[in-house]
Amino acid sequence: MKKFFLSLAVLIIASVHIVWAQKVLIYKSDGTTIEYEVSTLDSMVFVKEKQTMPSHLTCPDDHHPHAIDLGLPSGTKWCCCNVGASKPEEYGGCYAWGETLTKSVYTEVTYWYCTGKDTGKDTDGDGWYDNGSVFVNIGSDIAGTEYDAATVNMGAPWRMPSDELLTELVNNCSRQWAQVNGVNGILVTGRNDGQIFLPAAGYRWLHGFYLAGSNGYYWSSQLRSSKSVRRLHFGSDYWYFGYDTLLRIGGHSVRAVCP
Repeated sequence: MKKFFLSLAVLIIASVHIVWAQKVLIYKSDGTTIEYEVSTLDSMVFVKEKQTMPSHLTCPDDHHPHAIDLGLPSGTKWCCCNVGASKPEEYGGCYAWGETLTKSVYTEVTYWYCTGKDTGKDTDGDGWYDNGSVFVNIGSDIAGTEYDAATVNMGAPWRMPSDELLTELVNNCSRQWAQVNGVNGILVTGRNDGQIFLPAAGYRWLHGFYLAGSNGYYWSSQLRSSKSVRRLHFGSDYWYFGYDTLLRIGGHSVRAVCP
């Protein structure tokens, strides 16, 4: 038995010396060869090459905005950034519905399309200080018009998404709570693996800025009633569209779409 182990040790040592005296030749597909001395190698690791997504499925460079294909039935493409943002993780602006500029106070008094003044009393019992206020009709769908924050700030063919397009997004994509450069939001992935990031930018109301980092609110281009608009709403473990509304004077994010 001792002779067996001694013979085995001799064979191993001999093999090591033989291998250590050899070279490694790597033959590349272009016909060239790379040569290494075995004695200079510490280890060898095979790594699967990272697949690069086609440019239409993600941002091809840092020159935003880009139109991202999410494989939606309508063929609609979604912008990689919020209106007013220069990169995907930036919040961008908070816009009252139909307004194209941001501001410091969001009330009926400061809303561009409201006549009459807020009395400061809820005399009609609807939960809002809106007695004497009348909302101006600027259309039931403002996509692509002078009231569209996306079209005015980014230019055509960018526009606000309709109820139908927001519903299509929710029904045909998955979402995952994620962080991009320290900013919370949801990573939305289409059936073709195209992706956009929607930051949880919160919302503006009166003088305040609420729920930034935990919730996202994105306007539709269509009115639900004379006062309210449907919105895409999400948190860390949910997202939905069309089940709740917000008075159109509040400040929400806008994410543009294009054909």
